[in-house]
Amino acid sequence: PLLRQFAEEKLLASLQEEEATCQRHVDYYSRFLEQRVDTIQGLYQRQAAIEIAEEWDNVRAAWQRAASQGNVEAIGQAASTFFYFCQLQSRFLEGAKALRAAATAVDQESPARECDLVLARLFNHEGWLRIRVGEFDRAQEVLERSRALYREHDAAPPPYMGADSSVPLAIVALIRGDPKRSIDLCEAARGAAERRQDTQNLAFANYGLAAARLSLGDYDAAYRHAEQACMLARKAGNRWFLA
Repeated sequence: PLLRQFAEEKLLASLQEEEATCQRHVDYYSRFLEQRVDTIQGLYQRQAAIEIAEEWDNVRAAWQRAASQGNVEAIGQAASTFFYFCQLQSRFLEGAKALRAAATAVDQESPARECDLVLARLFNHEGWLRIRVGEFDRAQEVLERSRALYREHDAAPPPYMGADSSVPLAIVALIRGDPKRSIDLCEAARGAAERRQDTQNLAFANYGLAAARLSLGDYDAAYRHAEQACMLARKAGNRWFLA
C-alpha cells in the first residue's frame, strides 16, 4: 500500500502521463476479459474465473473508468465476460449496477449500429442479473430493449450462453404466470439458435422450455428439453450451466 501511494503521487504529478497510464489500464483489462469470453463458458471456466477473481479490483476499476469515459470499444470487449463472472460468483447486484452504468454511458453516444449492439448485450446481461435479485420490472424493461435492438438491426445475438434476450424474457413471463408466452419466446429462440447452429443459446432455449413445460405439468416434454439442455452443456464443457 505504501509503494502504491508513492507511485500514485508520482503519477498524479503529470496529468498527461496519468491519462495515458489510465487508458493503458483500461485497454489491458478490456482485452484481459475479452480473451476469456470463450473459456469462462466452456471447459476451463473454473480457471478463467480464478484468473479474473485474482484481478477483480483492477477489472472493476477499468470497467468504471471505461463507463465514465463512454468508451464503447472497451465496454464491448469486456461486457460478456464481466457478466459471466458476476453470474458465476453470485455478484448479482454489483454486476447489475455496473452494467447499468455502462449502458447509460453507451446510450448517450451517437446512435450507430456498433453502439446499439453493445447496448443490446449490456441490457441482456443486466436483465439476467435483475432476475437474480427479483427486480422483474427492470429486468423486463431492459430485456425488451435488448430484443428490440437486435431486431432493429436484423442482428443475431452473439453465440454466448444466454445471449438471446428471448430466454430471460421467457423466464420473467413464467415467473409472472404466463407459461404460454414463455413457451412462445423459447420456441422462437430455439428455432433461431438451431438455424445458426448456436449451441450455447440452444441450450438455454431448451432450459427455458423445460421450466415452462414443467410448470404446466407436461413432465415428458420438460424432461426431453432438460435432457437436451444437459447434453448441449456437456458438449460445450459448461459445467456451471450443466449444474
